[in-house]
Amino acid sequence: MRYSIDLQRQILSSVIVASLATVSNAQYLGLPLAESRVGRDLAPTWAPLDGTVHADASFGDALLNLADAVIASGPPASGVTNVAVWKLPALNDPIAAYGWHKAQDIVPIDAPRGAGLPLGFGSSIAGDANWLFVGAPQTGLNGNARVGAVHVYRREGTGPWVPVTVLVNPIPEHHADYGAALDFDGATLVVGVPGRIAPGTDEMSGGADSYQINGLTIGPAISFTGPPHSYLDFRFGCQVAVEGNTIALASALLPTEGVGITGGVLIATIAGPREPVVVETTLLPPDLQLATEFGLDIDLDASTGTLQLAIGAPLANLGGLQDNGAVRVYERVRGVWTVVATIAGTSHGARLGQVALDHDLISVGSIVSAGFDGEVSLYRMESQRGGSLPNCWLAPCPPTLGS
Repeated sequence: MRYSIDLQRQILSSVIVASLATVSNAQYLGLPLAESRVGRDLAPTWAPLDGTVHADASFGDALLNLADAVIASGPPASGVTNVAVWKLPALNDPIAAYGWHKAQDIVPIDAPRGAGLPLGFGSSIAGDANWLFVGAPQTGLNGNARVGAVHVYRREGTGPWVPVTVLVNPIPEHHADYGAALDFDGATLVVGVPGRIAPGTDEMSGGADSYQINGLTIGPAISFTGPPHSYLDFRFGCQVAVEGNTIALASALLPTEGVGITGGVLIATIAGPREPVVVETTLLPPDLQLATEFGLDIDLDASTGTLQLAIGAPLANLGGLQDNGAVRVYERVRGVWTVVATIAGTSHGARLGQVALDHDLISVGSIVSAGFDGEVSLYRMESQRGGSLPNCWLAPCPPTLGS
């Protein structure tokens, strides 16, 4: 379950997909749960500290959606991306008419010894109600470029976020991009390291580091390197997802035999704090129609009692359309991953592929929708509404959350 497009049912939460679309529950409770388009709430503008206001496509490239706030990245200034906490007043608040307001700037933490500027700060964001993790994958260390770092913050209740520490790449390699992707399930933090080099090779097979979070303690890194290849940079870890002891690492550069560069998702198990990460399988696109950028976004969720994985392929060509994009949903049953749904974009160039799972709901985002800057659609799983077919996804959703 990814909090960046969290589908929690609190009235004050919001649904946001990258810089593409936003809608508050106060709005969509009165609408069919089908589509929500950009511009209704938090506009893609940013007010940096110098007081000027910019509109920039990078606004919202990384997001964390909480019950009381949205944390979003903004356009970079001097190479360092702005990250801020945005809040929407309660519906009965007298200043509610003013809409979203910036409640706090998230400032990079002072660099540890040997680390350079926090370049790329805000490229990725993960967390929950108490923990906040912000990736800075282009941070240099001891003369090596783009080794990467993750800035860690914590809060109590709904108070301000305070700095805790900076996690640095435990395998400090040149261009490792540690922190390029993040996910947190409330107990395990996974940090994507797409530039990690496989031992004995010069190839960037990629990988990830996982950290167990227990109370106020962050455990040591459990490092994983993707399977090596003799001449290709797989770069697993461009996107990551975690649910329990299962992690997923996506690579948009993975080749499929007889097809070419298609993308894929590696699934592995964290066996224990002193045990190696065990590779379970690698999911590849099933056919040419889904064989471009398969895995550009991923999410894991087990809220229904069955582990599910959603994989976005924004350049898929389905139903006679070009670049309409698609999301494929898998379930793991008795150790076997099985496709249970394919959700496709409805227009040429929609590039549907941003995805978030939460219990019986899935949200999917399109980068382009005819006449709009972006769109997010919500689907509900049929079995959660008393249907006879397990895991059958509906579109559009029923008119209310309680139907």
